Amino acid sequence: MVFFQTSWYLAFNWIDYNEEKYLVFCFCCKNFGFGAAKIDTFVQSGFNKWKNAIEKFKEHEKSNGTSDISRHEQISICFRYCNDDLTVKEKFIGFFNEENPTGEMLYNVVKEVFLENGLDFKNLIAQCYDGASNMNGEFKGLANRVKSVSPTAYAHRLTLALQDSCESIKEDRNTLGQTNSIYNLIQGSSKRNLIFEKFQINTEKSSLSLKNLCNTRWASRYNTLKALNENYIVILDTLQVNKSFIKNRIPIKIIPH
Repeated sequence: MVFFQTSWYLAFNWIDYNEEKYLVFCFCCKNFGFGAAKIDTFVQSGFNKWKNAIEKFKEHEKSNGTSDISRHEQISICFRYCNDDLTVKEKFIGFFNEENPTGEMLYNVVKEVFLENGLDFKNLIAQCYDGASNMNGEFKGLANRVKSVSPTAYAHRLTLALQDSCESIKEDRNTLGQTNSIYNLIQGSSKRNLIFEKFQINTEKSSLSLKNLCNTRWASRYNTLKALNENYIVILDTLQVNKSFIKNRIPIKIIPH
């Protein structure tokens, strides 16, 4: 017999598992979905066909693109910059409709956004996209087109290099994996999270909440590990209360610092 596996949290971070009903829901679609997303199994009735879980999880991911309430495909543009004292800032510019999402069309959209905001491509030092061919295509992708007019605008790759490096080091891989497992275990259940918060209030050592590891933003991992370190005793107490669950579902070992 197949049961829900907590390891699925690592591969599909949108999973919202209801322990009382033994059902999986999509957190994103359930809370922010529109149109067809609102009648999906992962939103309405919940999913519990564990034998075909991985296949169905992947199908669900593919069925949810970025679109607005009128079902128009969109791209979002954000600027990351620093002011005179080198304080890093981020600004969301807006959503833009994708009539024909080719590398050329996307480049024209970005170029227009730069012009409207009085910015020069020559001052661009980095660009970051997902792995879609229209974004990162070697010859006709948006990244390559931008680099042709701004040679210093290297596509964002350092984070992925660091991620792959850590995956190849057993100690780092295990540490980060256990960190994510602790987050998923406690934050994945409102009951366990409530226990964690009560212990946190009683100890008065830290008010930091546990944070999920982000594969695409390496610097954010400092905050994740800091929260884990400051809440070390609180986590131990929470896991002790839930030791029967941990014994049956997920092996976690915490090494004292």
